[in-house]
Amino acid sequence: MPVKKAKGGKKMIKRKDGSYSRRGLWDNIRANKGSGKKPTKAMLKQEKKIKAKTKKKRAAKKKK
Repeated sequence: MPVKKAKGGKKMIKRKDGSYSRRGLWDNIRANKGSGKKPTKAMLKQEKKIKAKTKKKRAAKKKK
């Protein structure tokens, strides 16, 4: 994936759909997928937060 620099020196990557976004947790997990490294506690904690947040959003959408 091509990498660009955004304001503040953050790395931006080009997605398959042509959009650009900051390199994040899932990009790092995918990049290390074959490395045999186990996810860190911080990664697992962040994943749990993301899933909980997504679950709340979905529940709120269903109520509407």
